[in-house]
Amino acid sequence: MSGNHVVVVGGCSVNEPNHDAYPTAFLEAGVSRIKQQPMQGRINQSVMIMFTPSYTLRVLKQKVEHPEVHPNGNPRHFWNFMVDCAGRNGFTLLEARSGGDVTRLLKQSAQIQLLDFFGHSNKKRWLLDFGKDGTDNSTEAFGREDLMQLANSFTKDALFASFGC
Repeated sequence: MSGNHVVVVGGCSVNEPNHDAYPTAFLEAGVSRIKQQPMQGRINQSVMIMFTPSYTLRVLKQKVEHPEVHPNGNPRHFWNFMVDCAGRNGFTLLEARSGGDVTRLLKQSAQIQLLDFFGHSNKKRWLLDFGKDGTDNSTEAFGREDLMQLANSFTKDALFASFGC
């Protein structure tokens, strides 16, 4: 059976010295996973869902940025970076601004064969905006209750992998 490969990328932290010194780490890992073409021959389309609010806050509020990152005050810097990556690597990029958006976009990605997550998480949920305010807090998440809404969105032999911290 064939279906879609969906990669969900959570946000990076802001002004939290012990996390996410390099803000595009999750984004680049997601692109790398798509380029690996896991399950080759069984994937119809590759889609990345990017949780953008944390990346916008990173541009606007980060006090000291990684020396390789030059957002120049553009709140859409990281989104534009990913639009370029999607164009060069042939995948569809979708924007999520809440946990509800992630659920809605996953529902629209019917027949998911492979679902990957890159971001912060705990054993119960994806912490989409972990560290957005310089603390270990997260107010936007995706968990089991959200996943239960997607029961009909997966192929019978779908696989899931979660990568991150």
